[in-house]
Amino acid sequence: MNAATPPPSRHLPALFGLLLLFAMGLWGVHRYVTYERSRDLAHWHQRLDLLADDRLDRVQHWLEGQRGLLDELAHNAAVRLYLVQAQGGTRQAEEASIAQAAVGYLRNYLAALADRAGIGASSPPAVPANLPRRSAEGLALFDRDGRLVVATPGFPAPTDQDRALLRRVARHDRSALRDVRLLQGRPVVGFLVPVPPPSGAGSRPVGAAYLLRDLGNGLYPRLHPRTQRPFDSTLLVERRQDQIVFLSPQADGTPPLRRALSPDQADQAAVEAVTHPGHFALRRDATGRAVLMTSRAVPGTPWILVQQTLADTALHDSRRHARFLYLTFSLALLLAVAAILAAWRHGSSVRARRLAAELAEKNRLLSRQHHLLNAITDHVDDLLLLLDEEQRIRFANRPLAQRLGVRPEELAGTHLAAALGPETARRLSACLEESQSTEAGVRPCVLTLGGEEGHFLCHRSALPEDEAGNRLLVLHEVTALVQEQQRRQRLYDQLLAALMRAIDRHDPWSAGHSERTARVARAIAEEMQRPPAEIAALELAARLANVGKILVPREILTKAGPLTPEEQERLRQHVDHAVDILSQIDFEGPVVEIVAQKQEHLDGSGYPRGLRDGEILLPARILAVANAFVALVSPRAWRDAVGIEAALQRLLAQTPDKYDRQVVAALFHVAENVLRPEELLEARS
Repeated sequence: MNAATPPPSRHLPALFGLLLLFAMGLWGVHRYVTYERSRDLAHWHQRLDLLADDRLDRVQHWLEGQRGLLDELAHNAAVRLYLVQAQGGTRQAEEASIAQAAVGYLRNYLAALADRAGIGASSPPAVPANLPRRSAEGLALFDRDGRLVVATPGFPAPTDQDRALLRRVARHDRSALRDVRLLQGRPVVGFLVPVPPPSGAGSRPVGAAYLLRDLGNGLYPRLHPRTQRPFDSTLLVERRQDQIVFLSPQADGTPPLRRALSPDQADQAAVEAVTHPGHFALRRDATGRAVLMTSRAVPGTPWILVQQTLADTALHDSRRHARFLYLTFSLALLLAVAAILAAWRHGSSVRARRLAAELAEKNRLLSRQHHLLNAITDHVDDLLLLLDEEQRIRFANRPLAQRLGVRPEELAGTHLAAALGPETARRLSACLEESQSTEAGVRPCVLTLGGEEGHFLCHRSALPEDEAGNRLLVLHEVTALVQEQQRRQRLYDQLLAALMRAIDRHDPWSAGHSERTARVARAIAEEMQRPPAEIAALELAARLANVGKILVPREILTKAGPLTPEEQERLRQHVDHAVDILSQIDFEGPVVEIVAQKQEHLDGSGYPRGLRDGEILLPARILAVANAFVALVSPRAWRDAVGIEAALQRLLAQTPDKYDRQVVAALFHVAENVLRPEELLEARS
C-alpha cells in the first residue's frame, strides 16, 4: 500500500453514496427504457392481434364458402333422389337407362356447380393430346360404402384413407376434413359431408359429397394480401403426431408440407403457436430469425394460424432510442461522479499526510511481528510449509530449509515439486488430500527430504477465511518412533515363531502345520474378499491354533495306532487349553473366538461346544477348512499324507454338513490357481 493513500475505511460511506447515486441513475434509465420497450411491444402485440384476426376471418370465410358449396350440393333434393337412383336404391333404378340418366344428371350438375365455384379451372395444355387429364381439385359423390358414383372430370382416384373417411361420414352422418396433403405436386385439402336421404326414404344418409380444393389457388392468396408489408408473414401449421408441419409456403421459398419441427424446439414460433395458441411472444422462425408472433386456432380444423413479423425490423427504432437514452444518461452520470470525485480528492489530501505517518508506524510494528514470528517458527522441531492454490511455496520455516540444504527465502515462490522433488511432492499431495477426508486431519506418510527418507505425520492446519486459498502443512517427524515400532514388531514375530517351533518340537508330526494353515487360511480369506482386519486376526489365530497341544501328552500326539476314547478326549482338550492360554492377551480382533471355534462343524458334531451353522464365525469356518486340508495333505504317525486332489474331494464330500460350501469352493480356487503345491505340502528331506 502506498504511504500517501488514506485508509479505505474512511472513504467507504462516500464511495457507497457515489455508487448508490450511479446505480439509481442507471436504474432510472433502465426503468424508462424498459417502459418504452414494453409500450412498443404492446403496440406490436395489438397490431399482430389485428392482423391475425383479419387473416383468421379470411381463412374462415374461405372455409365457410367451401362448406356452403358442399351443403348446397348435399341438400339439393334432385341430387339426393338421383344419387339413390344411381345406386339402384329404388325400384325405378332397377332399369339401366334410369340409372344412367341419374348419373348423367349428377355429372352435369357437378360440372355446372364446379364451373360456378371456379373449381378445377386452369389453362389448357400447350400441346393438345387425347389423354385423360387429372386435376388437383374437384367435386365427387360417393355411396355409403365409399364407392365413387360420379365426379367432375379429372377428379383424383380416391385412396384407401379417402374411402375409410367417406364410409365414416356416410354412416355416422357427420362432416369431416381431409388432412392437407400433396396431390400431383399441389397442396390440397378435402371437405366431406353426408348426403341425407330423399323425403320419405328414412333417416340414414345415402352417401357422401367430397370437395377437393387446391390451397394454392384458393386459401394461400388470402394469407398474403398485396397490402401486407414484406417483414410480416402469415403461416398455417398443424401438429401431426410428434411433428409440427408447415401447411403453407414460407418466406424463404420453402413449399408447403416440406418443413417440420420437433415440439421440443421451444424457441420456435411455430412450436409456441401450437402449444400456446393466442399467446404473444418473441421467438425464432424456422430460418433462425427473431420474430414477434401471435397465433389463432382455426375453428373446425386442426390448423393454427401464425402471424409474425421480423423483430429486428419491428423493434429497430425502439432499440436505437434505448441506446441513445443509455448513452446520454450514462455520460451525464459519469460527469456528475467525476465532479464529486474531484471535490472528494481535494478534501482528502489534507488527511493523507496524517494517515501516511500512521501507516509508517503500523508498518514498523508489522515488521517487528514478522521477525518475532520467524524466530518462533525457526526454533520448532516440526517442518512448516505454506502453499498457495498452485502448490507454490509462500513460506517455509528454517528447519525445513536446513533439511533441504537451502535458505528459507530461496524456497519462497518455488513450486513444491521443484523444491522437494516430483516423487516427494506427489506423496505429500496425496497425504494432504487423504488428510482432508479424515476427522483428525492427520495422515502418516514417507517422504524423502534432503536425500534422507523419513516417516512423518502430515497435518493440514486451518487458516482464516481470507486465506482459504492457501494451505498450511505441519510435518511432524516420527522416524524414530516408527523404527522402534518396527523393532517391536520384529520381536513379536520372533516370539510367535519361537512359540510355533516349541509346538512343532512337542508334536514333530505337525511340524510346520501352523504356518501352512495360516498361509492357506489367508489365501482363502483374500479370495472371499474379507476385510483386512479380519484377515489379520484369522492369520494370527491360525498360527496360535495348536498352542494348546503343548499341554497334551507327547505320546498321545505321536501314537502310531488308534487312540482310545480317553486319549481322544485328552486330545480334544487342546482347544480349551489354547483358549485358556490366549484369553489373557489383548488381541486386535476375535483371535481367541476363532481359535475356540476351529473344530466346530456346521451340523453341531464338532467340539468343544457343539456349535451349529450361524453360531460359528466365518473366520472360524475358514480356519476349520484350512486346518482340515493341511492335516489331510500332511503325514501323521498313524497314516500317510493324502494327495491334494483327494483332500479337496474329501472336504467337498463333507459339505455342507461339516464345512461351509463357499469356503471349500474358495479353497478349490486357491489350491488350483493361487498357491503352489510346495506351499501346500509339508517339506520333506
